[in-house]
Amino acid sequence: MIARGQLAPGHKRLLGKVRAEGRAPVRLSVLTDKRALPSPDVDCAALMPLCQGRCCTFTLALSAEDVVEGKLRWELLEPYVLPKAASGYCVHVGAGGGCQVYDDRPATCRVYDCREDRRVWLDYERRIPAPMPDHVTAPAR
Repeated sequence: MIARGQLAPGHKRLLGKVRAEGRAPVRLSVLTDKRALPSPDVDCAALMPLCQGRCCTFTLALSAEDVVEGKLRWELLEPYVLPKAASGYCVHVGAGGGCQVYDDRPATCRVYDCREDRRVWLDYERRIPAPMPDHVTAPAR
């Protein structure tokens, strides 16, 4: 990215500092062509009052496609991970709890199916959500 001129001088210095401090390497999702990926048949909007969108609290690496599009923010010190707000939710979650970049959301978000994820549901069929992690506060509604 430095050779292609996609990073500003300040970013170059910061990346040099991160490398010197022995931080984790850049992480990228390997999913491609996100708009062609099938989404699961989960009615997220209807489930949000129960699950509180806890999938939006997960650590998520962007794909090269996401980075090139330039529509999603990412952590400067942990490229290319979606940043989180003080609430513990993705910074792209709006005041009402919905995704503010839904049309451009990452491939990982597009293919995610919460039904078998114990971090989200103790029992999906009976609609019993898992407890919220202590470090997360529900988004304002």
